[in-house]
Amino acid sequence: MQEPPATLPPLLLVIIGEVYDVSAGRVHYDSGTGYEGFCNGSDVSRAFLTADFEKDATDDLDDLKPGECLGISGWARFYANHSNYTFAGLMHGRFYNASGAPTDALRRFRECLGLGLAAKEVARAAADAAPACGKSSPPPQPMYAHGKWTTFTCAAPLTPRRIVFPGERGDVCACLPAKGDPAWDPTALGLADDPELPQPYNRQDCIEASSCTVRLA
Repeated sequence: MQEPPATLPPLLLVIIGEVYDVSAGRVHYDSGTGYEGFCNGSDVSRAFLTADFEKDATDDLDDLKPGECLGISGWARFYANHSNYTFAGLMHGRFYNASGAPTDALRRFRECLGLGLAAKEVARAAADAAPACGKSSPPPQPMYAHGKWTTFTCAAPLTPRRIVFPGERGDVCACLPAKGDPAWDPTALGLADDPELPQPYNRQDCIEASSCTVRLA
């Protein structure tokens, strides 16, 4: 009689103390795959920022910037909302005690996350209140012959800053100071690549100038 196939053990992933059964994604998380380090039986939340399982295979998140806390929280939401992964419980350790109650480490992480979320709200309010950038076509030059180029202009000392509003508004150019308010300054908060905070357009001459020409398509 043929032996029934062996039942594979579940693949359990931990992020910020929350345990998820990701067996449905075995192709990604099983032994020998690129992300097997996430299912090694421990909480390696920090590695969600880098996938570096040698340097960052730890659950110590105390020195992260708000942008990094937002990044890890985004992954936690991914697993919580995934249609094929299921919540399996809480890990007793850094973020939850033996009774399942949150620890001070989780409180500190949530405070860090709160700073990032608050920064987005302050930045959006600042962009809403700021003058809109002037827009014009650049003069005919060979470098502008290909693609769609636009010149954004602000009254000095304000500079063009791009911000992406979730939903229908999409990309907006607002005239803001070159050095952002510390409450939402992207670099200071570790959010230098977050499009929902005001960013300089991706050209060196746009960082502090009141006018810059960029290719949008």
